[in-house]
Amino acid sequence: MTSSAWVAVNPASAPDGVRFQEHTADIGVEVEAPSLEECFARAAAGLFSSFAEEAAAAGEERAITVSLSATSLEELLVLWLEELLYRADAEHLAFTAFKVDAVDDLSLGGQAVARVTSSQEMAEPPVKGVTRHDLWVRQEGDTWRAHVILDV
Repeated sequence: MTSSAWVAVNPASAPDGVRFQEHTADIGVEVEAPSLEECFARAAAGLFSSFAEEAAAAGEERAITVSLSATSLEELLVLWLEELLYRADAEHLAFTAFKVDAVDDLSLGGQAVARVTSSQEMAEPPVKGVTRHDLWVRQEGDTWRAHVILDV
């Protein structure tokens, strides 16, 4: 088990190890990282960087802990991203950084930092959901790669 570093949301461009791909009415996110944990953290940072705006300094900062179980790595990735999207919308959170402490074939434990925003300040995230189309997570040599398509 390798603990990953915090990966920050970047409103100006894609975070390190993340590439955005145009995909009809969707956005493809391709991620690479030296560990599975960092791959998942970068996927989350990429998701929120795809629509993040410069956040105002005001607002209470909140730490979020996420624990999930699934039947595969691909399903864990979808559940991780969907959980973060749900919390952003339901709790009016502007996520700023992610860290995945542990991930294996069946479970994930991670953290996120967010700023609480007012309902007027933050509109509903433009990403409607995480699709399972062309979804994959795999190790290639010493690098972990993932691909996910976001419904916008």
